[in-house]
Amino acid sequence: MYSNDNGSTWKYMQDDSGATPGQRPSSSGLLISSGTDSTNYTWSTPAGTYPEGTYLIRVECYRDSLPLHYAYHQYRAFIRRTT
Repeated sequence: MYSNDNGSTWKYMQDDSGATPGQRPSSSGLLISSGTDSTNYTWSTPAGTYPEGTYLIRVECYRDSLPLHYAYHQYRAFIRRTT
């Protein structure tokens, strides 16, 4: 998920739908299984959709057998557009 307002609101990278940190997505299309899918993700950032600026990017990991246990990593990135 990502935020372009310093964490006030969050969106899923896959479809820009609203996201809530710490809440497992209900749609399986928003989950990547480490056992069957690639753990890499390419985020396309077209200039019209993602303008130059600072973004928080957050990756969350959930355990199927323990729904209340999860981990996350969050970092700040800056998108710079070049001409």
